[in-house]
Amino acid sequence: MRLVRNKKAVLSFFLVVVATFVFAYAYFKLGGTVGPVTKLVGNNEFVLVQQYEKGEAARLYLDLAAHNSKNKALYLFEQNGHFPDCGKNGLYFFWKNEDNTCYPTDHSISNGLSTVFIRLLNPYVKNYKKILLPEFSSADLAFNLAEKKLIAYPFNSINISSNPRYLINPGFSVNLNHDFDYKKIKEFIEGVNNECRNLQDLNVVGKTELSSCVAGYVDKFNKQNSQIRIEQDCGPDAQMDRFIEDYKLCAESLDRGCYCEIDLSFDKSGLNREDQALVSELNRKIQQENKQLIGKNANSPLKECRLNDRTFKFCASRNKSVLVGGRMQEIKTRFAAFIDDKSAPEPALVRSDEKLKKFKIVPSVSPDVSYYGVYIGKKDLPIDYSHYVGLDRAENIGETIYFDRNPDQYNIDVVAVDYNGNCMLQGQPSKC
Repeated sequence: MRLVRNKKAVLSFFLVVVATFVFAYAYFKLGGTVGPVTKLVGNNEFVLVQQYEKGEAARLYLDLAAHNSKNKALYLFEQNGHFPDCGKNGLYFFWKNEDNTCYPTDHSISNGLSTVFIRLLNPYVKNYKKILLPEFSSADLAFNLAEKKLIAYPFNSINISSNPRYLINPGFSVNLNHDFDYKKIKEFIEGVNNECRNLQDLNVVGKTELSSCVAGYVDKFNKQNSQIRIEQDCGPDAQMDRFIEDYKLCAESLDRGCYCEIDLSFDKSGLNREDQALVSELNRKIQQENKQLIGKNANSPLKECRLNDRTFKFCASRNKSVLVGGRMQEIKTRFAAFIDDKSAPEPALVRSDEKLKKFKIVPSVSPDVSYYGVYIGKKDLPIDYSHYVGLDRAENIGETIYFDRNPDQYNIDVVAVDYNGNCMLQGQPSKC
C-alpha cells in the first residue's frame, strides 16, 4: 500500500511540473500575461463583425440605389425608343429610316436598358462615402427578359478589409414589371408605311395627302387595338422638337431663294447646348442658300420653299405609369418612322411662249424633283418616248424653265423624276 501511494505521489508531482512548464512557456511566449491572449482573440472577432457590417451596409445601399434608379431608367429607356442604331430625328430615334429598320430585339432591349440604368446608378455609387465602390459598366449587367429582371454580375469583388481579408460581391437584381412586347408597334409601322407610301405632302399648295393618310391610319389602328395607343408628336417637349425639325426641313429643302415658316416665338434659351449648336449650324446653311425664315402666317416676297418631309414621330402607350422624381409619369415609347417614297412627283406645267418661240415650263410643286425628262415629237406626230432630254430641277417654285424648241413645230411631254426614280410616264406611275 505504501508503494502504491508513493507511485501516485510521484505521478502527481510529475504532472504538476509539466503543467507548470507549459504555462510558463506560454506566459513568456505570449508576452508575459494571459490577459492579452483573450484580448487578441476578441479583437479579431470584433473586427470581422465590423467588416461584415460594412459589407452588408454596402450591399443594402446598392440594392436601394438600384431600386431608386429602375423607374427612371425604364421611363427614359422607352422615351428614347431603346436607343436603336438607325439614327435620330430631333428627339426621336428611328425604328425605320429610309434604308433600314431597327425594331427591338432581346439584345437591343438588354443593351439599351443597361446603358441608361448604369447612367443613373453610378452617381449613387460615387456618392457612397464609407468605402470605395467601383463604378458599374453595362458589361456588369444582364437583363432576363423572361423574368423581367435586371441582374448585376460584377466581374470584380469589393475589398472590404485586407486584415482580416474580407471581400463581397456587389451583385443585385431589380424586378421590372413592364411589357416588353413590341410586336404591335412593329405592326403599326409596317401598316402605316404600306398604306401611305404612294402619297406625298405638297406644302406649297396646302395639300397634305401623306399627313392625312398617316393621321387616319393612327385613328384606325387605335380603334382596332385596345391594349396600346398610338399618338403623334407627343410629350411635353413636342414644341421644342417641332422647332428644331422646322429648321432642319428648311435647311434640307432643295430650293434656294425661298422662305420657310417657323415658330419664331419659341424661346431658344430652353434648348440644350447640343441642340443650340445644331440650330446655329442649320441657320448658317439656310442663310447661305438665301432662304428666309418667317413667322407662321407671315408674308414674304419670296416663294415658299418646298419641304420634303416623310418622317413621322409617334408615341405608344399602354396606360402604365411609374414614380419618377416624386410624381407619377406615364411610360411612352417614342419612335420615328420614315414612310417610303413610292409617289411620283406632280407634273410640271408646259406652256408656249409665242414671242420667244420656246416652251415655258413651270416647275412641279413636288419637293423632291431630281430632274425633268423632256420627251419630244414633231408636230402632228406621236411623241417619241424612247429617249429624252434632261433638264435640271428649278431652283425654286417661282423659277421658269425654258426649253429651246419651237412650239409651232414640236410637241413635248415634260416628266418630273424624283431622287428615287419615281415618275408619271404616259399617265402611269413608273420608274424612270
